[in-house]
Amino acid sequence: MKIVEIATNDLRGGAARSAYRLHQGLRRAGIDATMLVRWKQSSDDAVRRLEDHWCDPTLLERERALRQRWVRENRTDFSDTLFSLGSPSISIAHHPLVVAADVIHLHWVANFLGPSSFEQLAHLRKPIVWTLHDEWGYTGGCHYRAGCDQCFTRCGECPQLREDPLGLVPTLFDERVLASRNANLTVIGPSRWIADCARRSAILGRHPQRVIPYGLDTEVFRPASNDERRRFRDFHDIPHDAVVFAFGVDRVGERRKGYEHLSAALELAARRLGNVVILRFGDASGTRTPSLPTVDLGMLHDDRSLALAYGASDCFVLPTLEDNLPNGVLESMACATPVIAYATGGVPDLVDSTRHGLLVPTGDMAALAEALVDAASDAKRLRTWGRDARALVESEHTLERQAARYVGLYASVLRRTAEAA
Repeated sequence: MKIVEIATNDLRGGAARSAYRLHQGLRRAGIDATMLVRWKQSSDDAVRRLEDHWCDPTLLERERALRQRWVRENRTDFSDTLFSLGSPSISIAHHPLVVAADVIHLHWVANFLGPSSFEQLAHLRKPIVWTLHDEWGYTGGCHYRAGCDQCFTRCGECPQLREDPLGLVPTLFDERVLASRNANLTVIGPSRWIADCARRSAILGRHPQRVIPYGLDTEVFRPASNDERRRFRDFHDIPHDAVVFAFGVDRVGERRKGYEHLSAALELAARRLGNVVILRFGDASGTRTPSLPTVDLGMLHDDRSLALAYGASDCFVLPTLEDNLPNGVLESMACATPVIAYATGGVPDLVDSTRHGLLVPTGDMAALAEALVDAASDAKRLRTWGRDARALVESEHTLERQAARYVGLYASVLRRTAEAA
């Protein structure tokens, strides 16, 4: 069984890291899997960067112009989350890795595979598996909809763009409908929420849907020892008896990740929080620092550093407004650190409120403030929640379990393809 996994990046961004982790899990399981990426950051020999001659320079120049004029300079304040048009659409149907593959597995492929290149892959009649790391796969360009429901019928006047006189959004939407219509495609949602959205969408709704959650290397993402916690806190001048609330995403200032909600909740709760320290990691440029004692770690580029930050904290807080299956929630739980979050998207798939932390209604900053106060008041309960969170990851979200689920899926789509031939 040969698998080619196709992604825009192998390490840059949460979707890329999730895809690469699965790649590692498949390789460890003995599967002949190779990643084909537009941009490579790892040193893994089983990850291949798409050679320059596959990319038409004229096409790439058109892509840059489209992104600058019709996306970056044209956004409304409806959302500041990534927006991608269907360019470039790099043709890889004749790439040796694709030709040799039994199954084509797509991950996050924005700025790489547009409708025409997807349609060329579909014409190969090989089974295609597409793991949706965000909503771009079934929209006219947005990666998260911010409440817009046009994708369930037809994207038209996009609220995320000031103008679209060329009709780029509806054109991309229509092209994607046609490109996917006859594909031998199975859509994978890491969360029940995104699988349900894909099922309802006009682009992907006709194809089989499965839910396969993310997995982690639980030897890397593990509880910190007492000595590791002590040394981490000493190094960052954090009192040993402080309650540490961690918040970490790639772009702290991205509105849907909810940092402004966390800041407001901390202000509401500040007088009742006592000995609390905020630990932030990620790109926090342009954001305000909370009035409570705060330690900024900046960007953490490797999993062991991330695991230590989670493990040295008492609780991870992610009031995300829109999300699939956030890596931060899963990583934190694997490190036996409980979670406070909004009950949105795929978060409830992971966090059982009162067992692994606390979930509050999305957007309710007063409830978020109460949850912070509640959590900070009971260190013993935090430890119990953390142990239960780790147990859940060990039983349901290991890399081995995720890889086995995908191997079973590959076998089933190959059988279905053979029977239909």
